[in-house]
Amino acid sequence: FGCKELCCNLYKGDTPAKDLVRVVAIDITEQRKAEESLTRTVAELRLRQRIADVMLTSADEEMFEGVLEILLKHTDAGYGYFGYIDDDENLICRSLGRDEIPAHDKADRGFTIERSGWEGFWSKSLHERRTIIENVGLRLPGRQKILRNVLSVPILNHDKLIGQIVLAGKQEGFHKENAKSLESVSERIAPVLSARLERDRQQAQRIQAENDLLHAQRMESIGVLAGGVAHDFNNLLTPIVGYTDLLIEKKKNNDPDAPVLKEISRAALRAKDLINQLLAFSRKQMLQVIPLDINGVIKNIAKMITRLIRDDISVAYHLRKDVGIIKADAGQIDQIIMNLTVNAQDAMPSGGKIIVQTGREFYPKPHTAFPFDISPGNYAVLKIKDTGMGIPEDVMPFIFEPFFTTKSVGHGTGMGLATCYGIVKQHGGYIWAHSQPDIGTEFTILFPSILVNQKDTFSEESAALRKMICSKGETVMVVEDDPAVRKMAVMTLQQLEYQVFEADSPEACLERINSQNLRFDLLVTDVIMPGGNGADLYLTLKRREKNLRCLFMSGYSVDIISDYGQLEMGAHFISKPFTINELSIKVREVLDDS
Repeated sequence: FGCKELCCNLYKGDTPAKDLVRVVAIDITEQRKAEESLTRTVAELRLRQRIADVMLTSADEEMFEGVLEILLKHTDAGYGYFGYIDDDENLICRSLGRDEIPAHDKADRGFTIERSGWEGFWSKSLHERRTIIENVGLRLPGRQKILRNVLSVPILNHDKLIGQIVLAGKQEGFHKENAKSLESVSERIAPVLSARLERDRQQAQRIQAENDLLHAQRMESIGVLAGGVAHDFNNLLTPIVGYTDLLIEKKKNNDPDAPVLKEISRAALRAKDLINQLLAFSRKQMLQVIPLDINGVIKNIAKMITRLIRDDISVAYHLRKDVGIIKADAGQIDQIIMNLTVNAQDAMPSGGKIIVQTGREFYPKPHTAFPFDISPGNYAVLKIKDTGMGIPEDVMPFIFEPFFTTKSVGHGTGMGLATCYGIVKQHGGYIWAHSQPDIGTEFTILFPSILVNQKDTFSEESAALRKMICSKGETVMVVEDDPAVRKMAVMTLQQLEYQVFEADSPEACLERINSQNLRFDLLVTDVIMPGGNGADLYLTLKRREKNLRCLFMSGYSVDIISDYGQLEMGAHFISKPFTINELSIKVREVLDDS
């Protein structure tokens, strides 16, 4: 009864007047409700303020731990977690609360649940995007702890799922007031959490961009240094290789000096190969660019790959027919394929499989789905896969750096992938790798494709198989500023019965031609020399003698491309250092070219 009714009933009864009690009652129900509401409001305001202070002032990991600890105390829960959704829609939890794991085990206080693993009750609030209360026991995926009495709330920002708060272990279980309070907190922290995640994302992108820039600058600096050193070494190696070959030609096989000279020659050629790798990395070697069908290049080198690869490794070729035509140096493409297949072999000590695959891609606009932006256009695709041990994640960022190797001393120079990187970049292409431990590695290379569904004809005859051919009565002019290189070339050509003139610069060459009224069939010239360059010299002489042939020689080509103009497609070129056999074959090839 109410107070009024109680008094009326007492007055109407038979109770003597002397036994009557005067009762005054005031209904305070609404007041109590208001006080309780005010208390809850103040508590929630204080809760929000404490959470806001933590979220605005703490570092990421401390923020998640701090917010979770506040919520655990507020709801008297035993444990729980506070996580966010990353760009791949995985749930990232930086920490677990209280007695879920031992307090000292900080290393294991976080966990990640991939989107594909969202199943069971705990993820119901994520899928349905609503608050769930379940006062029973359940186990979090990948953990042994049984969570009892669970309250799970999704964090939404403009209907986008960005996180989740899960509390568990409340002795008497959770009720609706707990859910409303946590939902209110979730709504308040959603925009702050979203802003922090976006800030972290932008910061990560900025750091990655800075690292990429520093890496590119470091690689470029190393490339410039490598190119300069390699060019000087080429000029030193050219006379060593040439004079050694000349001596070998004079010696008989039973001469005691012949084996020694051959060892010198082999050592010089090994040095030449290393220099060529440095030049390829620095993108400074002279390319003999011609239209190429990459499938044809692979078919030509397939037999060599078979001879190099161990018997316990199989090689499969999946070559698309309409891959298109690329402008490239066939020898450099060979080197890429050889380097990658030998690396694949080394990654499979117990045997396995190598797959060489070609394809075609067209990007109508800049493509950003790869580790870098790819310019629009047609591309021929070359992929080389293996089933080896894979590349560790901490090693992957360094694989294209020169002299970086995980092999033991004496089993690698660390220049193989750096060489591939330099060659691909010099051809205007892109290269990257994808690897998984114990599954294998896949290298992907894109070359700009200049023609699609059309094939140019080009010679596939290997000059290396030709024999040394002597002069047919021709006259040669050698223009080279390095005295040792010039003398070696002149001596070689004289022994091949060519009539030879020489000059140490374009200016000296023109002066000698004018003063002596010289005529010759072939100009053999360095490309870059003090006071001029071979390309301009050839153009000047070509105006006087239309049938004049030219053989260019140099150690690298970046300076030519940037400062002197790229040599015309089809221009004859020989790279320093060269052997007398290579020089004789090339000279004969140029003179016989119609």
